[in-house]
Amino acid sequence: MKDNIFKISFLLGTSKKDTKPVLCSFRYCKADEKRTSLGFNVLVSEFDKTTETVINHANAKDYNAKIAILRGSLLSIEMGAKINNKVIVTPELIKSILEGKNSVNYSIVALWEQSITNNRNVVESERNTEGSFSNDTKKKKRLMRFLQEKHNRKDIMIGDVDAKFCADFYQFLINIGLGAETVRMTYSRFANLMQQQHNLGNLTHNITLVVKPKRGKKKPIVYLTSAEVEKLVQENFVSDAESKERDRFIIQCCTGVAHVDVPKICLANVQVNSKGQEFISVPRQKTGEFCMIPFNPLLRVILEKYPNGCLEQISNQKRNVNLAQICTRVGITKKVTTHIGRHTFCVHALNVLKLKLSTVAKIMGHSSTETTQLYYMEIFDETVTDEYFESLERVKKNANNQPKQG
Repeated sequence: MKDNIFKISFLLGTSKKDTKPVLCSFRYCKADEKRTSLGFNVLVSEFDKTTETVINHANAKDYNAKIAILRGSLLSIEMGAKINNKVIVTPELIKSILEGKNSVNYSIVALWEQSITNNRNVVESERNTEGSFSNDTKKKKRLMRFLQEKHNRKDIMIGDVDAKFCADFYQFLINIGLGAETVRMTYSRFANLMQQQHNLGNLTHNITLVVKPKRGKKKPIVYLTSAEVEKLVQENFVSDAESKERDRFIIQCCTGVAHVDVPKICLANVQVNSKGQEFISVPRQKTGEFCMIPFNPLLRVILEKYPNGCLEQISNQKRNVNLAQICTRVGITKKVTTHIGRHTFCVHALNVLKLKLSTVAKIMGHSSTETTQLYYMEIFDETVTDEYFESLERVKKNANNQPKQG
């Protein structure tokens, strides 16, 4: 990146009211020749080129204050841009800075607390469990710690958050010893809150985008083999809680749904297509993306045991406790959580059923195959090698079956 890329170059133009040359706009990015209006016009004689300030004008003080604000804001943006080697300055951003539209009376910590409270109140959706509230609170406390240690304050107005603040917060998260994925998740939550305010019109731009958190190293995917799943299916659990937990987990293994979406897998949601094939099409609670789930016959056997053809929802924490118990009972030593059912489905679909990546993405409710590929890449790679060696074996067999010449 070139030095002084945000250096202001004041340009001359012609006023609509006066044909005399006036100072009407400036260039703020030499590389891309970006230009925008200053928001005011002054005669050239009223502008000191040496100090680049307005002189001999009734509104000189106000105009110079705007220019000073502009310079400070551009410097802040430049620092953030250099960190990520990317410039996100737009004419709209400069205009908003000049007109003072990017400052509103909302504070980030207060908004964060309100967001947690609102999510707690949405009981019927069961979207957020106690664990997710706890994690969100931890992320908020990291921001509060940053504010206290680096700025000696408890909160900050969202309009006062600049690129330097974002870059410093990101570096602070790294410096206190958090893992790369925890850093990414914490900063992303902060950025999402700012984006929400931008979407509501309370901010003209989301300055947090100048920082692009890096993903942490992907952990190996834990999943159950077909034999391990069969152990759970065949086991006769005496406890009602354990029996229901086994059924919830098997539903996940057959459909790929997340814990929060298990109640949607019910007989009332079963549809039949033109070919007489049963399926369920429901939106994911997390993203709103629709899943197109083929209705496995085993699901009907499970659901018909329960009133209204569905299982009631319980907390993620209770489910994980129950899962640990039933897996120990059948001799499964892996650490199994509710999300492992989703992993198990994806691995089985890609490697055993040999479904296309696009088909698995549709069933799992991923917005694109990139998401499926991102989280299950090593499994997908394994499928590629399997297909290669299977094809190689077929070629060898065909070659051996060819009649010999002569």
